[in-house]
Amino acid sequence: MDYLPLFADLSGRPVLVVGGGDIAARKIELLRRARARVQIAARELCPELQALLETQQLEWLATAFDPAQLDGVFLVIAATDDNALNAAVFELPTRARSW
Repeated sequence: MDYLPLFADLSGRPVLVVGGGDIAARKIELLRRARARVQIAARELCPELQALLETQQLEWLATAFDPAQLDGVFLVIAATDDNALNAAVFELPTRARSW
């Protein structure tokens, strides 16, 4: 197995989601149920996420992912259909921690 399912207390903790489409919306629904403080980096937001933004249930940081957005977040989730971007989002915090 390459990955281990993880249980974490996300209540009030900042979680960055990279992506603003249907994939991101599904992940964000789970994060909201866990009471995470959701932040998004995405070029555009699907209607579901736009509605959450308008009711201040998430924060739209930027239209593009920037490694500096990782500062201070508890967890980052790559939720795009861009495999290269998803790989970069995965690689940056992994390399920085070098366990």
